[in-house]
Amino acid sequence: MRVMREGWSPFNVIFTAIEHRTTSKVEDVPLCVASLLGFDIATIAHAQDGAHRVKAFYLLMRVIPDGVLWVEDAEKLNIVPFRWAPISITACPQIAFLDKWDEDICDEQGLHVRPPSSFMLKSLAASVPLDALPGRFCLVDADSGAHYGALWHTKDRRAVPLPGPDQKMAIICRSPKRGMMPNAAFVLVTADSTGTDSESEITGMVVGYRFFSSQARSPEDTVIYCTPMAESQRWCIT
Repeated sequence: MRVMREGWSPFNVIFTAIEHRTTSKVEDVPLCVASLLGFDIATIAHAQDGAHRVKAFYLLMRVIPDGVLWVEDAEKLNIVPFRWAPISITACPQIAFLDKWDEDICDEQGLHVRPPSSFMLKSLAASVPLDALPGRFCLVDADSGAHYGALWHTKDRRAVPLPGPDQKMAIICRSPKRGMMPNAAFVLVTADSTGTDSESEITGMVVGYRFFSSQARSPEDTVIYCTPMAESQRWCIT
């Protein structure tokens, strides 16, 4: 097994080891990586196709770097609950593997994360008469009127559709301390909190990204009201 540099996640080791290597069959990459790390590759080898080999690889890794969730450009798996998972590690910027990497757990339910901050959007469809969220808007507390910050388009500029009348939308945020990766993700909530009050978990899927900053509100900014979630709030991303 490749020796881990202190403070590095296994994904960072993988990235540096295979960044400039190629294989004739893309579906063999998870096998090669698992072998490189000294894992038992049987579950990957017996997967039904290339996509399920990637899924088996993430399950085998189990502990996933925080930054993987915030990679906007990489192609993702189209398998529930692994729609957050990049198909190729080298399609991610290396900075995705440099944030905290020992807390987010992948299992058959999805990726379990505890972001530094998150907000549940309130009365979204009623407050924004658009087909999609605006390119820039401000988050304001629905109860106190406190201004939390502004969100604006990433380079992708992909539209984020509004949720239906019976759906909830949330924003989860990461620290913007590394690079130019998005630091806010829109999550369409698919299941309300489960578990105890101290360890409740909300389930949802990422449907878009933005940059988030605590910069001052501009008079022309669209306002979207929200309710801040507890710092300890856990999310299961599918």
